[in-house]
Amino acid sequence: MSPNGRYLFRFNFNGCRRAVEIDDSLPVSKTKRMLHIIDRNNPTLLWPALIEKAYLKVRGGYDFPGSNSNTDLWIITGWIPEIVFLQQASPDNLWKRMKGSFEEGNLLMTTGTGKMSPEVEAELGLVSQHNYAILDLREENGREMVLIKNPWCEETLWDSEDLASKDKNGNFTPKPRARPLSKLPPAGNHVAPGTFWMTLNDMFHNFEFIYLNWNPAMFRYRQDIHFQWDMATASRATNTLARNPQFSLTVENGGPVWLLLCRHLTMDARCTVDEEADKPTKKLSDDSKEASAFESLISEVAASTGSSEYDGHINLYVFDNDGKRVYNEAGAMEQGRFVDSMQTLLRMQTPKGKSPRYTVVVGEQNLPATMETFSLSAFALDPIKISHVTNTYSCSHMELGEWNMWNAGGSTTSPSFSINPQWSVEVHQPTAMALLLECYTPERNVNVKLCYGGGKRLYLVKNQDIILDSKEYRKGSSFVQSRVMVEPGKYTIVASTFEAKQYGRFKLSIETNTDVKVKVIPAEDFCKATLRLPTAVFRGSVTKLAIKLDPLRGAAITAIFKYSSSYIPPVNQSSTSDLMDDPLTENLPLRSPMRISLMHGRGDAARVLGKSYDGQFSDETIMGLRVFDVPIYRELSRKGDMFLVAERLGQTVDGSEERYEASLLIADADKTAVRPGNWEVWED
Repeated sequence: MSPNGRYLFRFNFNGCRRAVEIDDSLPVSKTKRMLHIIDRNNPTLLWPALIEKAYLKVRGGYDFPGSNSNTDLWIITGWIPEIVFLQQASPDNLWKRMKGSFEEGNLLMTTGTGKMSPEVEAELGLVSQHNYAILDLREENGREMVLIKNPWCEETLWDSEDLASKDKNGNFTPKPRARPLSKLPPAGNHVAPGTFWMTLNDMFHNFEFIYLNWNPAMFRYRQDIHFQWDMATASRATNTLARNPQFSLTVENGGPVWLLLCRHLTMDARCTVDEEADKPTKKLSDDSKEASAFESLISEVAASTGSSEYDGHINLYVFDNDGKRVYNEAGAMEQGRFVDSMQTLLRMQTPKGKSPRYTVVVGEQNLPATMETFSLSAFALDPIKISHVTNTYSCSHMELGEWNMWNAGGSTTSPSFSINPQWSVEVHQPTAMALLLECYTPERNVNVKLCYGGGKRLYLVKNQDIILDSKEYRKGSSFVQSRVMVEPGKYTIVASTFEAKQYGRFKLSIETNTDVKVKVIPAEDFCKATLRLPTAVFRGSVTKLAIKLDPLRGAAITAIFKYSSSYIPPVNQSSTSDLMDDPLTENLPLRSPMRISLMHGRGDAARVLGKSYDGQFSDETIMGLRVFDVPIYRELSRKGDMFLVAERLGQTVDGSEERYEASLLIADADKTAVRPGNWEVWED
C-alpha cells in the first residue's frame, strides 16, 4: 500500500511507455453492486482495481464505452497485438502458431463474438459482441480444445463442444448436447466460474475474432518511428498512395519482420519522462474524481462490435521498391486488411541471407479530416532500419483543374478528345519525369499522357506521338513515370476521363529532376469568335469543294472541317433512304480521307496560305481537320479571292453523299472579319 495513496503505472500507448498517476479512491454505488473490478477469490485485493482505474484514465474515464482485449493488453503489457479474422483464417495453421508460442509463454490470447440475436445468445450461452479470455490449449482424441473464460461469470455459458454451430449464412443450428471430455479438467469447478472448453472448430463457427498479443522479447531488434498525417490536406483520390506516409525498411540478413502501425489516442496532456523507459512519456493530469482524464478523447469501441467511435480504417502496404516512393497500390507484395482498430499488424518473411530494402506505406479509409499521429514499429531477429523515404524527384509542379461542360472530351476514341485540359511542358535539360493525375470524384476513370506536340494543343494522338501513358483508365487516379530520360524540348500533356461529359475536379502533379516550365494550353476557341459555314456536301464523283471567304478586316483565322454524316442510297429504289447520323457507326462505308487548305487566288497564281497535316490526306475527319492561325487582311481581296478548299480522296457511288461541318475561329472574337460565300465545286 502506498503511504500517501498515490500510485504510478507504466502503460504503453501513443508510441512509447508513459507514466499514469492515480490516487487510491475508487467509485462506489448506493447498492451492493461493485463499480470496479474485483478478484472473487480475494475481494480485498486492490491492485486489479487500481490497474483498471489507471487504464480507464488513459481511455477517458469510467464512462468509457468499450474496447477490444487486443488493444487493452497492448496498452497494459506492451505485447504486440494481432487481430485474426476467423472467417478468413486456416484452423490448422492458426492452431500451430498459437500452440507452440503459448506453451513457450510468448502469447496471450483472447477471442470475440460477433453480433447475435437474443435467441441465439440464449441457445449458445454466449454473449453478443463480447470478448472472452483463452486460458489453455489442449489436444484430446485428435481434436483441438480451447479453454475459454467469460469475465462476466454471472452470464450463461457454453457447456459442450457440440452444442451448436452456424451455417455459411450465419443461421443458428442447435445440435445434441454431449458429455464433457473425460480427460479435460471440468470447466466450472476445477478452473474458475465462467470457464468452459470448446473445440477449435466450434470456436471458428461461433466467434469472429481471435486476438493475439505476442511477447516482444521474441525479437532481438526493434525500431519505432513516429509521424503525423494531416488528413485535412491529404489526397482523397482513390488508387493513389503518393501522398501517404511512406518509409524505407532495410532488413539485414532477411528473416521474419513484423510491422505494427498504431494510431494515437487524441489527448491534451503534458509531457514527462519515464526514466526506466528512457523515452518521452506523457504524465496525465491528476484528477481524483476521475470524471475524465481528457477534455477531448476519441474512444475506441471493441473491434468485435463491428463499429467504432474511432472513425475510419487503417492498414499497411509493403512494396519491393528499394525503399523508394510509390504512387499507387498496384504491385504491393504485402497488403494488410483495413481495420477500425487503434493498431494493425503486418507479418512478412524476407529472403534469408540477403539485406533487402522495402517501401512501407500507411493506408487509410475515411479517416476524419484532422491531424492524426501514428507510430510505426518494426520487429526482427536481425538489425533493421526504418526511415522516411526520400523523394525520387527533386522538382514538383502542381496544376489544379476540372473537367466541365466545355472541356470534358473523353478518351482518344472520342470525337471531342481535343477539348480535354492540356498543358505545355518545356524541358531544358534531360530529366526523368512522373505524372500523377488525381480526381476528386472517385468513380471517374482517368488517364494522363505526355506527347510530342510542340507544347501546342493536340487534336489527334497516335501511338508514335506518345512518350508517357498511364495506359488503362483507372478509377480516381492514374500514374506514369519515365524509364528513360525525357530530352529537352516542348511537349504536351493531356488529362482525360474515359467518357466525354464526365465532370469533376482534379490535380495534376508533374515530378522531375530539373526545373521545367508548365503552362496551361488555352481552349481552342479561347478569345475567338466561331463563324459557322454552310454544310459541305460531296456527291457522286465530286472530289473538291471550295467556299469563298472575303476578308473585311485584319485577323487570324483557324479553319475546322469535321465529318457530319453520310447519305446511303437505297438498295431498292422504292424504299426510303437512310441518313447515317452517328459518326462512330461501324457500318459507315462513306468517309473518305480528306485534306483542307486556305488558298489565295486560282490557277497558276494560286498561293497556299495554310493546309492541314502538311497537305497529306487524313481519315481523322471525326476529330476534325484544321488549318491553324492564318493571318488575313482586307488588302488580300484586291490581289485575288481567298478560298477554303476541301478535297477528298476518291469518290462515292451515284446518289450517295458525305456531309461535313465547317467553321472558322476568328481571333479577337470578331465574326465580321470574314464574309463567307457558299460551297461550289472547285476546278483547278
